Amino acid sequence: MQLTRRAVITAALVAVAGCHSKSKPSPSKPAVLPDAAALGTAGHLEKVLLAKYDAEIRRTPLHRRGALQVERAIHAAHLAALQGLAPPAAGSVAASGSTASLLRSSASELRRLALDATNGAHAALLASIAASHTAAPQ
Repeated sequence: MQLTRRAVITAALVAVAGCHSKSKPSPSKPAVLPDAAALGTAGHLEKVLLAKYDAEIRRTPLHRRGALQVERAIHAAHLAALQGLAPPAAGSVAASGSTASLLRSSASELRRLALDATNGAHAALLASIAASHTAAPQ
């Protein structure tokens, strides 16, 4: 019986295939979200602003609440966009200071976070929210 080249190659392939381990591959590390801390911080800033607007709305007469409710809705939309990207931050939210000072400080912080972001989409979102805070009526 004469062995053909094809038979030798086929036998070698079968032997190599049989040598592979039957164990399951080790699970990969969970994916780390780039900019997770920055997105979490931005979410916290939005929660602080929402708490501030809620307090102002409660103190404002009904006929003057419209503009505050619109601004609050804008910040709720910001938070919704951020929550789709980062795990929710734990803890209570306290809003101290005026709305104008909170908007200024959050805009500054968001600009810094946007500049430091590694993901372009995250940087764009953070910068967009910072611009909104800068342009908000104060």
